[in-house]
Amino acid sequence: MIRAIGENHDRFQQQMGGNPIKLIELREMIDEVTKDMNKTVVSSQLGRTLQLMKAAQVLK
Repeated sequence: MIRAIGENHDRFQQQMGGNPIKLIELREMIDEVTKDMNKTVVSSQLGRTLQLMKAAQVLK
């Protein structure tokens, strides 16, 4: 419900100039980024940080 309120808020809609808004939780973002992650060293700082978090079992 909160998502729908934010995504459909008049002021947000005006500022986005007709572009769609999709609010996601950090957990959803991490899940999407890490779904294909394996043991191979990655080149980005974000990827490496997520790899370390996964190895430390912060991400499951």
